[in-house]
Amino acid sequence: MVLASALRRIGTWREAADKLAVVPRTDAEKAALGLGVFSLALGVAELLAPARVARLVGVVDDGNNRALLRAAGLRELAAGVGILTHERPSHWLWGRVGGDVLDLALLANALKSGSARPERTVLATVAVLGMTALDALCARALEEQTQASERPLLESGDIKGQA
Repeated sequence: MVLASALRRIGTWREAADKLAVVPRTDAEKAALGLGVFSLALGVAELLAPARVARLVGVVDDGNNRALLRAAGLRELAAGVGILTHERPSHWLWGRVGGDVLDLALLANALKSGSARPERTVLATVAVLGMTALDALCARALEEQTQASERPLLESGDIKGQA
């Protein structure tokens, strides 16, 4: 139901570009666009193919892990839709950072409890750490961009002779 709602909101891929809240101009906006699309793709994979994702990241393919991956998929879909459809998506990117922290905790737990393929779990952990850094850097850059655009052109102390 959430997936259907998200897909209806976005429409076809051709229409998606027209529905973006902001046509990306800056590097931060372009990065946010990429992270939003990545969230959608990851969310679809986790939701529709949790067994394959479990094997890919090296965790045991059982009912509990499939349920966790489906929940993570819904989270990723929500983040992707939020990033792609809001004019100021930094909050959605910070949400991705929070989700990444949850994912890192789950991966650490899998390693501690003896995951099926620990070398894959370690690689997945490194990948999530990299995505966390990208999410945080992009969110911060968008916040700085927003703050700069809201700043008045002249502050009271900017005019000569005024204190």
